[in-house]
Amino acid sequence: MRLAWLDGRRQLRLGAVAMMGDVPRLVRGAIADPVFADWGRAEPEDLHSWPSWSHDGTRVAAFRTARDGSGSRLVVVDEGLVSEAESAPTHDLPIHLAWSPDDRRIAVLAQADDRLRAFRLDADDPSRSTELIDGTPLFFAWVDDDRLVAHAGASRSVVATVTPAWRTELPGSPGAFTTPVMAGGNVVWVSRVGSRMVLQATHPSGVPSRELEVLDGFAAMVPGRDGAVLRAVSADPDGPYKDLRSLDPSTGRLTRVSDAEAMAFFPAGDRVVVVRKRPRGGGVSFLVVSAD
Repeated sequence: MRLAWLDGRRQLRLGAVAMMGDVPRLVRGAIADPVFADWGRAEPEDLHSWPSWSHDGTRVAAFRTARDGSGSRLVVVDEGLVSEAESAPTHDLPIHLAWSPDDRRIAVLAQADDRLRAFRLDADDPSRSTELIDGTPLFFAWVDDDRLVAHAGASRSVVATVTPAWRTELPGSPGAFTTPVMAGGNVVWVSRVGSRMVLQATHPSGVPSRELEVLDGFAAMVPGRDGAVLRAVSADPDGPYKDLRSLDPSTGRLTRVSDAEAMAFFPAGDRVVVVRKRPRGGGVSFLVVSAD
């Protein structure tokens, strides 16, 4: 299992987690390995954010922001840190990026003045970008190789699938802002049903929704394996989150994953990595648990 993270100087680090017996350990090696590598030492004036592996594990994308205020770029680098492609500089504030399922495109969330906008770039040539949707707040996820599903807007909040050419709004009333996810061929998202916040599954075409779970608080979700959704809840939208469960959208069945408090969590094969805040000394720790 590979990781990409930022050090205290906001330089990109690449590493791998290996099992030593029953204990996970962070393994570091030489750049040529390339199990572990530093990125950006030649340009310490640049800061990086939001590193993300491609699905095939061969490339990492991240935002690179110049300290001198000349703008930010999206940079795509291969795992050996040999080849690199970057977008044109922009003064928009970069927030989030996500690879398309086929790794050909990257969707970006950025702030432009008082609005948020989502656009996509060609991973091989990030200089080519296409606007998709704007609104404040704005959360999105990939539906397939071409479409995003987005939860956007405040005064008129919508959940919609979008491409550069068209937009389809999903039926229902969006609830507390949560990033929608694709799982088992359906969009799983939070809707408001009367006074309740409900997790629902809706086909991207807009087929009527099916209720999965009534939420007790705010939810954070990421796609799990085999069409499942990893979800955790919190009384506070800023977390920490707890009660991490695997949700089967086809049945609504919940399976316990972890009861540890989490700042973030993500799948890694048959395991789940839970990011926890250290109780003393600051920083975070990584807890690796079984997805089952």
